[in-house]
Amino acid sequence: IRRGNLGFIPYASLNEFGFFRGAALTYSITPRISLHSFASSYRRDGNLATDSTEDSSFISSLPTTGFHRSQTELSTRKQIKEDNLGMVVQYKVKSFDGGVLMHHTNFSLPLNRNPNLYNQFNFNGKNNTNIGVYVNYTWHNFTLFGEAAQTINHGRAFTVGALSSLTNQLDISLLYRNFSREFYSFYSNALSENTIPQNETGFYWGWKYTLTKKYSFAGYVDLFMFPWLKYRSYSPSVGNEWMFKFNYQPSKTVAFFLQAREESKPRNSSKEVALFNPAAGTKRNYWINCDYAANQRLSFKTRAQFSSYTFEGNTSKGFALIQDVNFDVGKFSFSTRYALFDTDDYDNRLYVYEKDVWLAFSLPAYFDQGIRNYVMMQYKVSSNIDLWLRWAQTRYTNQNTIGSSGETIDGNTKNDVKLQVRISL
Repeated sequence: IRRGNLGFIPYASLNEFGFFRGAALTYSITPRISLHSFASSYRRDGNLATDSTEDSSFISSLPTTGFHRSQTELSTRKQIKEDNLGMVVQYKVKSFDGGVLMHHTNFSLPLNRNPNLYNQFNFNGKNNTNIGVYVNYTWHNFTLFGEAAQTINHGRAFTVGALSSLTNQLDISLLYRNFSREFYSFYSNALSENTIPQNETGFYWGWKYTLTKKYSFAGYVDLFMFPWLKYRSYSPSVGNEWMFKFNYQPSKTVAFFLQAREESKPRNSSKEVALFNPAAGTKRNYWINCDYAANQRLSFKTRAQFSSYTFEGNTSKGFALIQDVNFDVGKFSFSTRYALFDTDDYDNRLYVYEKDVWLAFSLPAYFDQGIRNYVMMQYKVSSNIDLWLRWAQTRYTNQNTIGSSGETIDGNTKNDVKLQVRISL
């Protein structure tokens, strides 16, 4: 819930958007005062449209898939130029760290989204500027932190929280957040229930209790409210989420945990007469996981995941059984997985982290009925050359085709192959 002030760091190549390309500079004015600034300019994908009445062009949306496989996808490639300017003046002394910040974003073409009920307060236009302040203060076993930001001529947002080790065994974290419906920030990374920090207030409480070196418990409760309409929920609404986890580590080579999580969020009723009276949809997830090592080279992970989704009196269910094997020998490293899954519908999809090539990220959704496998090999060719090769396959037992439209696969099997080489200079 609190992110460390690390300064400028490299982009980890997770997506083909959400990064800066340009130059950054940090200058120490005094031992306590530093100036951080950056400038960025690059072209990104956008759906180009034309206003026939004014004979002018604009962008209706900003695709984020990074795919350019068809003529339609190619037509969105690098259609808009995005410029960013940012500055932070930081004051740091002993246990206090604070500062003021400014961030300006400019698009070469205006962004005019197709209007609908829930996005009336989303960003439209060419320019957006945020100014703000932040504070971090440590006192004994307490860390207090907060940040407030204002979108010029629009809304504001702020977060305030605390971290503390109350005893040698008990750690807690608290966070209050408040994001107005007209707060616009394209690069914020705050804790929020929505994809972006907008149209939301909430209170989060997390804790961890270490009973002994072998036993520990952890959990959180998050209460949130949406003052305005949101996607698939056409009415102001409230929700909640909680999680509980039990950890048991009898030895250095064996680790076991049980985890339960429940999330209740509003969603438009399937009954047409109740379109603007969302009902609560409740998702429950349960995990049983065990990591164990046979020796320094061979290790295993076994996991079972279960889920259910209840909405308007109807409940669907799903499960996944997963077995991982990892093996290291000399310059070679192998990772493999075999997973069985079965879900009643997409609402019960199960997200399971998978190992991937360097700087890549894989968290596929398991849904319907089928088998998921992957094998990944890493080979250290020399002290400065590394090679990765990864193959993954999903085979569905209840489908004859996969995907839709231009992504349709004629058959029940989907394969992905990745090859990556890293040369360190």
